[in-house]
Formats: sequence, structure tokens, C-alpha cells
Amino acid sequence: MDINRTQRTPGTSYSHHVPGGPRPSSVQVSQQSASNPTLAGLRSRPPSPLTETKLMSMSGYQRISPPVGGPDNVDGQFAYNRLGSLELVEHPFIASRSTRIDFINKVAAAINSFSPDLPVTVLSVGAGHLLTEQLINNQLSSGKKQSIKWRCIDPMYSATTNNARKSRREFGTSKTDFNAFSTSTAYLSKRRAGVSLAEDDRAGHVVVLLADPPSVLPSQRGRIPKNILRQGTLIKGKSLPDIEKCNTVLLCFHGNSQEGNIQSQGIKNSLASGNIAFTTTAIKCHVTSAGDYIFDACPSVQDKAGVLKELVQRHARKNPGKTPMENLVGAMDGIVDTINSSGQQTAMRAVYSDYDRSVQELVEQSARSAGAVVVAKFEDSQTTLTRIK
Repeated sequence: MDINRTQRTPGTSYSHHVPGGPRPSSVQVSQQSASNPTLAGLRSRPPSPLTETKLMSMSGYQRISPPVGGPDNVDGQFAYNRLGSLELVEHPFIASRSTRIDFINKVAAAINSFSPDLPVTVLSVGAGHLLTEQLINNQLSSGKKQSIKWRCIDPMYSATTNNARKSRREFGTSKTDFNAFSTSTAYLSKRRAGVSLAEDDRAGHVVVLLADPPSVLPSQRGRIPKNILRQGTLIKGKSLPDIEKCNTVLLCFHGNSQEGNIQSQGIKNSLASGNIAFTTTAIKCHVTSAGDYIFDACPSVQDKAGVLKELVQRHARKNPGKTPMENLVGAMDGIVDTINSSGQQTAMRAVYSDYDRSVQELVEQSARSAGAVVVAKFEDSQTTLTRIK
């Protein structure tokens, strides 16, 4: 089942968060600055909080409402706030402008509270057109602006069109350290001067920024009964041409009928466009950055997960020269061919970057950082800051 989603809208997630987040710790000042209280205050003092009035008065600010019913305004309530080439989405229920501004101010305050002896890395997942990130950066103290590292991740960056190239160029001009990646896998595998970029980023404080998770529109949320929802899984992510930038292979099972083929094609179409899909007959096979396999199965096909794991591992042992993703795809292709030739059932596989798995691995990796680690999430117009370290 395909559930319409407008790009870069806040999303549905079932992970637990601690309301309220951490109390900001006092900003430490170096010994040299401490000898001059006035200078220390100027260096550490952040700008005044962002307000709707300040946002709308910024040079070049526009608020645009796309045509009602179109792909960018499915329920007629979306608007886009633009500043130059940067953009953020607005929706009264899932991403109101006032609550997003509150999110921006709270994230900036958390970053400003970090001790200045370590740099700060922001891992923004689903960064899109980067206006939220820019507004957070604007609210930082001068010292934080100079030391912050921006790692912005979005599958749209791999596209040949509508890839936010102008947004990335504009955002990057004023940053001392900015990199954009199409997926978390691409970020975690990146090396700079022979050193893992992710490992280097963990030498300081880390913020995992989830400003625009994939979202199910309020009007669509009642389409799947709760008892059915518990029996299946939401598929949130996007397929990419380069399988080595992906972290998941989805294996779906359907009856040997035209309806099964339609369901399989619907899921493929959803992944191609980045929409959310739902199924009760799938196994998600994840590849971690360490090359390990994790299998997440719907209850109806749980018994197949163990067999599938053994077949994948056997295929990998026979092909030691291939990457973990190549072995996973190779094993899946063989399984799909066997099932489809049986005439009793049909199977489909799709390679994609899974949003939830990406977030989980980034959080797990960030937990090993030398400094503080905060997960900042904006969902259904609600801000959640969770300090995990």
C-alpha cells in the first residue's frame, strides 16, 4: 500500500523519546577569555531567539503555496518558506511555522550550551533544501559557527534533477566544514586524508538532527486499521542506482496473482519516489557499516527470516571477494527466482536506503563520541531533544 507523502515533511516514528531533553550546561570560557569578561561575553553570546517576524523580515524571504491537490500540496495545507535557494515546508498540523521556529531555537540553544573545548558535528538526516539548518546556524554564537561541522544527508542529492544543488551551494558558502551525502551509508564510508570522516566527527559533540522525517499525512493515517498496522511494517526510504550507498534489501512475498504483481509494483514505485509504503508480508535485510546483516520480518513471514539469513551467509562464504551488499543482492536474486519459478507464490526484492535504519545506525555510532550527543527531532509540530550521552 502506498501512502502519499510530500517531500521533507515531519514523519511518523515509533521510537521512544524523553520529553524536554537535556538542561543546557553552562558555557565554559577559556582562561585567556576569562581574564576579559567583556570579550568572553561577546564571544559566547548567541543572537536573540528567532521569531516569525524576524524570519519574514529577512531579505529575500518568500512564502509560497503550491496548487491544491498537486504532488507538492496533496491536502491543500502545505506552504513553502523560501530564503534565496533555501527552503522549508510548512503544514498546520505536522510542521507549523511557529513550532518549527521553536524547534530551531531549542536546537541552537542546546548547541550553544556545549562546552567550547570540543567541536560540534550536526548530522542532519533528510536535510533537503537546508533552510532549517541555516536558521539553526544563524542562532549560534560566533565561536560555535566557526567550529561546527555540517553533515547533511538526503537521497535527493543523488538525483540528476531536483537535487537541491543550488541550496547546497548557497548553504555551503558560509560554512567552514560542510559535506552533503545522499545516504547515511555514503557518510559512514567516507574517508578524508585516509581517515574515516565519521570517526573524526566523533572526536567532539554530535547532534543527530531529524528536522523532516518521512511523514504520513493526517488525512491518510486512518487508512490502515491499528490491528493491521501491528502486523506489518512501514517502508520509509528511497531506492538509489548505486547499491553500495544503500543499506537495505526489501524482500516481499505475494500470492501468485495479478493483485500480487500490482502490490509489488506499488512498493517499487513508492521507493523510487520516496513515498511511504506499507506491507504485512516483507522482510527487511539491512547491511550495517561493519558489513553485518540484520533481518527484520513481519510476523506473517517471521519463519522465513532464519532460513533467509542462512542462505545469505552461505552465499557470502562462497563469494568472499564481493561486498556485503553485493552478496545480499546476489542471494536475494537467487531466492526470488526460485520462488517465482515455483508457480505457487511471487516474490519481489528492492534495494534502497532505509530511513529508520539510517537513523538508528547514526545514533549508535554517535553514542561513541567524545562529547555530548543529542538527538533532536521535529515531528507533528512537536520538538523532542534527547540527550543520549
